[in-house]
Amino acid sequence: MLAPEARGIVRATAPAILSSKAALRFRMWHHLAEERARRSLFEEFVVGEQRVGLIEALIECGEQRHPHAAPRLARQLPPAELARLHDVLKPALHKAIREVLGATATRAVLNAWDETFVYLLAPAAA
Repeated sequence: MLAPEARGIVRATAPAILSSKAALRFRMWHHLAEERARRSLFEEFVVGEQRVGLIEALIECGEQRHPHAAPRLARQLPPAELARLHDVLKPALHKAIREVLGATATRAVLNAWDETFVYLLAPAAA
């Protein structure tokens, strides 16, 4: 389960992230050197019956609007691939959040978004 503090930080910063979703994705794209890593940005996630992108799935984890249907990857990946996905996207996500949020992207904010990212990928490993 996502820690209440992380959930609160994600909820508080979600409006700024969501309003800059295209910019965030664009910035992540430019922080990823390999084509395979760039394709990872377009992984689909499932929230209830709806397919969403990475940013929307992360925000859903924080807002928990569907408490009985945690977001999950639309396709099943082996644990090694999930670890690779996290390791490749985490630095790009952090850099993009810093660029979008500016001074409000403190270490606590980045840690909360990373904890949410780990939480998002965890149900897929189960």
